[in-house]
Amino acid sequence: MYAMAEECELRYPKIEIRFPDSTFWWHDSYSFFGVGPVVFQNDEWTYVLEDGYNCEKEMVEKAFLDSNVFLSREIPPGYNLPSGMNILLIYSLSLTKHDIGEVFKDEFLHWQQCGMLSLTYEEADSLATSLVEPLNNLVKRKIDFVHTDAFFVAEYPGANTRQISQLIQETCAETSASLRRVKRVNIGVIFENRVAHIPEYLRGEKYFVFDVNGRVVQKGVAGEAIRMPSIPSILKIGNVKPFLLK
Repeated sequence: MYAMAEECELRYPKIEIRFPDSTFWWHDSYSFFGVGPVVFQNDEWTYVLEDGYNCEKEMVEKAFLDSNVFLSREIPPGYNLPSGMNILLIYSLSLTKHDIGEVFKDEFLHWQQCGMLSLTYEEADSLATSLVEPLNNLVKRKIDFVHTDAFFVAEYPGANTRQISQLIQETCAETSASLRRVKRVNIGVIFENRVAHIPEYLRGEKYFVFDVNGRVVQKGVAGEAIRMPSIPSILKIGNVKPFLLK
């Protein structure tokens, strides 16, 4: 039920991926940050692929597939990685729309297209695909770590870096501003001080409020606003997706 929540907060666990096999990089550890321009367009070479992916990597950046997932190539303080080994930290907000495994696979295949890997597209696809389900299971806490010849994946217990904290704040601020715009045009249900403000198109629909055990605690016909209980509860109006209010 908590998956219905639309709060902007860092989702745990944070993920650490180490790359013990240095042979799949195009040249050396610097390949982790990209290589030379890869696409010739408008009479010049560019780092940007046709789908808009930027091959010139930053130390910290948003994932291409989902802007609510953040990638960091910064080696945490106190980490002594063997020469040539790279590390990727993955942070995600509760607003993410894609599984972490799917996000990583998309990034890895783009790395191949950027020329960062000494792998064919098929080889990169096979390698990344093998990590999709384990990554998702680690996020769901079904497993504790993943260890293969190519990847070591585990939960990252360290504190957020300044860049990650800044990205979280900026993204959540953008989300908050977007919600305010939604409220003005009456597109979605907006919660404020445990009052659900109902958009015009949902007024007159039957609604139900459930507690987290699925018991109906309130029902009726939606008007301009519905006062929610003080306990964590779920609001269901008409045929739209339920809303969770903690």
